[in-house]
Amino acid sequence: LYCEMLVSLARGRLTNRAAEIFMLIGKGVQKKMYYNNLLDKEDCYMGGLSDMLTHWYNYNPETTSNPFAYFTEVFKRGSAKAWNVLHPKGVQFLSLDYTNDDGDKMWDI
Repeated sequence: LYCEMLVSLARGRLTNRAAEIFMLIGKGVQKKMYYNNLLDKEDCYMGGLSDMLTHWYNYNPETTSNPFAYFTEVFKRGSAKAWNVLHPKGVQFLSLDYTNDDGDKMWDI
């Protein structure tokens, strides 16, 4: 992968072999994750792969000579981003203090 990334960065275009290696990295990372729904697994895989394919040019060979670790992390973060879109977290508040159509305050539990 390191050689493929050097060639890709020099050409300004990702090589087909590097894209194939990205897919293998994604499949390897997903083996360690568990999903209840197969569609969620596919969506997270595509989200991680999409991030890898759109941000491959950010890899800097002067910083690290291990592109596997870099792209594994990019995949995991892209997969998590897709998961958070599918299953948003957060507290949803329901106000107990509101008014009805007449403007009178109502409390309902």
